[in-house]
Amino acid sequence: MSGSPSLRTHSVDVILENQHPSGAYIASPNFGVYHYSWFRDGAFIAEAMRVAGESASAARFHDWAARVLIARAPQMQELVARSEAGDVPGPEEHLHCRYNLDGSTSLDDWTNFQLDGFGTWLWAVARFHDVLAPEHIRAAVNAVVPYIVHFWDTPSYDWWEESAGHVHVSSIGCIAAGLEAISSRPWIDADTRHAAALAARDIRAAIDRSGLVDGRLRKWLAGDGIDSSVLALIDPMRLIEPSSDVARATVAAVRDQLALPGVHRHLDDTYFGGGQWLLLTAMLGLCELAQGERGLAQSRLDWIEARAEADLSLPEQVSEHLLHPEFEAEWVQRWGAIASPLLWSHAMYLLLHDALEENQ
Repeated sequence: MSGSPSLRTHSVDVILENQHPSGAYIASPNFGVYHYSWFRDGAFIAEAMRVAGESASAARFHDWAARVLIARAPQMQELVARSEAGDVPGPEEHLHCRYNLDGSTSLDDWTNFQLDGFGTWLWAVARFHDVLAPEHIRAAVNAVVPYIVHFWDTPSYDWWEESAGHVHVSSIGCIAAGLEAISSRPWIDADTRHAAALAARDIRAAIDRSGLVDGRLRKWLAGDGIDSSVLALIDPMRLIEPSSDVARATVAAVRDQLALPGVHRHLDDTYFGGGQWLLLTAMLGLCELAQGERGLAQSRLDWIEARAEADLSLPEQVSEHLLHPEFEAEWVQRWGAIASPLLWSHAMYLLLHDALEENQ
């Protein structure tokens, strides 16, 4: 066996139990500031549930996401029209990255301008509806594609809601992966497919031109930093072919600079002291498996399983080998203990577990 059957079963159960009747996946039920549903987290969770054989759960999330987007179609159209007329919208005017579980907009102060979640949703919904999709899904896709096509190169926050003012490689890569996936689906309007394909090509060109350093993916365009979120572009999203030189150099750099074997986000991470993230460890394992390193991938899975808590909950991160331990107490005082269970951690564990099972 490549992993723990009980932890796999529990991972499915904890996601099902924490899926709101609306279809939204709560990020974490025991961490106050995560009592919301993110497009980014939710799309990866839905993909994991699809792979795990829980298609009804994935469908409910995609339906929720579609309703959120359809309700905001006029806002997206207005933002694009204003921008085309020379009136540049401010970051606070854009769609939010997270929503209340009923689909309404949270009024809490948050670093909301992040477009990668919409690209990740396009990627996941295209994998779910590969032949045909219901009308409301088509309507949501047709609404959001022009929006992210227009704004993809606008500086934003990164995956971690940090580092404002940059064009992040993981963010635009997620958008490109989503646009490429949706551009091949016959159930999308021809004009939308064409626009998506052209924008994806432009994003790939931008990454090739300004998103590489030392042969690997950068944290943001024209910067030298490294961020493990770029692993998602290699696997599971496959925007970057896992066997390519860029993918191999990127995985090697993450392994050398950020993996112990649990994976840190980036070297400047001070959030809860900068621990090792389970979901990123699973992503590294997926990349290693795709590159033929089954033993390394298995070691990532084993490490994740060993960090499961007594009730089998998987936390967001663990406080081992902190990069900046002097910041840990500050975050605990501000927000309490580290989020656990984190549904995204369980989802990425499922994807790695099942990939290893299939690769026996």
